[in-house]
Amino acid sequence: MNIEPEKIQEAKERLGDRNADIIVDLLHPEQYDSRRRVCCCMWPDHDDNHPSMSYNPKTYSFHCFSCGRGDIDIIQAYMMAQGCTFIEACKQLFEAADMPYDFGEQGVHTLGRKYQYPKPKYSKTKDRVYDYWSKRCISPATIDYLDIAEDEEGNTLFQYYDLNDVLVNVKVRLSRQFRKGQDHSKIWHLPGADHVDILYNINRINTTQPLIITSGEGDCAACIECGFPNTVSINGGDQNLHWIGECWDWLSHFEEIILIPDNDESGRKFARDVSTRLGEYRVKTVVLPKFHTKENGEKVSVKDVNELLFYEGKEAVRDAIRDAKDAEIPSVVDYADVKKFDMSDVEGFITHFADLDDALQKFYMGSTTLITGAPGSGKTSFLSTIICQSVEQGFPTFVYSGELSNESLKSWVDFCHAGRFGIAEYDKPYGAGKVYKVRRDAFDAINRTYKGQLFFYKDSIDQKVSNLMSTAESVVRKYGVKTLVFDNMTSVDLENNDDNKWQKQEEFIRDIISFSKRWNVCCIVVLHPKKMDMNRRMSLYDLSGVSASINLSHRVLSLYRVSKKDKQGVRKQNGDWLTKPIDYDVIIDILKDRYGSGGGRDVGLFYDIPSKRFYDSTETLAYQYKWDTKDHSFEDLPYGLSTPDRIHYEENREVFGTIPSGC
Repeated sequence: MNIEPEKIQEAKERLGDRNADIIVDLLHPEQYDSRRRVCCCMWPDHDDNHPSMSYNPKTYSFHCFSCGRGDIDIIQAYMMAQGCTFIEACKQLFEAADMPYDFGEQGVHTLGRKYQYPKPKYSKTKDRVYDYWSKRCISPATIDYLDIAEDEEGNTLFQYYDLNDVLVNVKVRLSRQFRKGQDHSKIWHLPGADHVDILYNINRINTTQPLIITSGEGDCAACIECGFPNTVSINGGDQNLHWIGECWDWLSHFEEIILIPDNDESGRKFARDVSTRLGEYRVKTVVLPKFHTKENGEKVSVKDVNELLFYEGKEAVRDAIRDAKDAEIPSVVDYADVKKFDMSDVEGFITHFADLDDALQKFYMGSTTLITGAPGSGKTSFLSTIICQSVEQGFPTFVYSGELSNESLKSWVDFCHAGRFGIAEYDKPYGAGKVYKVRRDAFDAINRTYKGQLFFYKDSIDQKVSNLMSTAESVVRKYGVKTLVFDNMTSVDLENNDDNKWQKQEEFIRDIISFSKRWNVCCIVVLHPKKMDMNRRMSLYDLSGVSASINLSHRVLSLYRVSKKDKQGVRKQNGDWLTKPIDYDVIIDILKDRYGSGGGRDVGLFYDIPSKRFYDSTETLAYQYKWDTKDHSFEDLPYGLSTPDRIHYEENREVFGTIPSGC
């Protein structure tokens, strides 16, 4: 049976700090300080002479800061002290907490159908099994812990128990060398019983601790021998994944899963497939050394973790498990790993804006914002500010760009992060004028600061909507991403035809909105308008095919690039203004806002050519992101503010700059 983790946690909470007292009474640690609740490590084989294990009242468990092998909670203590199974340990926990719990009828299989159970014939001793496995560095204590038995022929019996401690399968292995022509097989299942695809040692696993999954029973025994009792193995080789479905509910309890595959291509494929099925966000993979070098210099291959134990000992196994690598998400590339790309002629970067923040307050988690505007209105620049400010304020960010390469996108974001103080001025190689590039020291500092915080959808991966949304879920669950930017909807392969184009677009927006709510993240989607007069500002009616999605979305923002005519204004014959001059370079119209203004408000912004930033004041133009810790002033720049001064509409903010084409 599956025991709910919530009930286990409730029982621990009822006990409170009595958890520590019971654990100590069960395991009798050396040098225990009852006041500070510190002691020598309670894990076997850790020769700890100085107290390195302490009790954490938040997790109700002891943790060793020396070996880092894992926490020991009350369940683990019962299992270690008494050699009992998980369900037996849970019974004692609930009894100690005076908390009733229906365990059902223990010892009864729960398949819900007639079942043929195995009936092994045991030897009176396990001498031949002890002898065989000792040559593979597995001790009698581990043999007994795993309830490994010996049959009348001296073969090893790996006994598979279900979660209810019922024997449901027996796997037989020769306890000697395989003899060609004499032995039918090296490994087989005991005949006369139904086959169940469950994990070996599943009944002794503490579901509150990380789970280790190996490829074979010998590997499972090797890990337990090295002090990792929360280890299982698969049945039937690494090509068999049926156990995932059989154990799905049970596997969902674990926040962290560590895979130790065989050291070959089949094992690596196994690790990839299992990581995908169980979720890359919680899976790590142990990478075993390919070879062991003997004293004479001869190299021998290391096939699995049992061979690593044999060749290099327990500490090598422990180090390999501690160094387990996070499972990679194939469709994601880390921002800091994208190679530098010279985008000196590509223009457009933005910053955060006081008036917009006043109108919107925040880009809220759990919300979806649609951003639109005519080509060249500055949408990508606006997104660059959102990206930079999100990671700056501690919200990991994921970006899909269907039109820009990873290198081009990185260049946009680099300029936004760098600002005036992180760029350098150069003469154009051909013709008059200046170009600006992010300085190398700034580039390196930006990479260091934001590594692991900003991720791009890998541009070599297909843009099918199913893969994109799967990737989005993976980065949210694995990396804790809180802001997701999708630029733009029309570049996503919605797997539609001409007849259902608008329906698929609407379904995509609906999926994004549901996703933002489900994961409590901020989603931003760029939406192209239908064909319209590019010389006027946009309304909601200009967004074609997705009216229902607009109604569902929380915000809709539209960018309008101010024309030369707009800047000059139009006078009547009497000299009065027909339309007053617009001093800004871009207008952001808030067409819809469910959280604040409701819609109808607009915000004006200026553009600075050298830094490629939008800004609304001197302060935002000079904004320093946290990578830049130096004190700066505009007077220190080798190139000054050559653009004409302007006055903000509030008449108290000095602003500079004009917008170039292609912002």
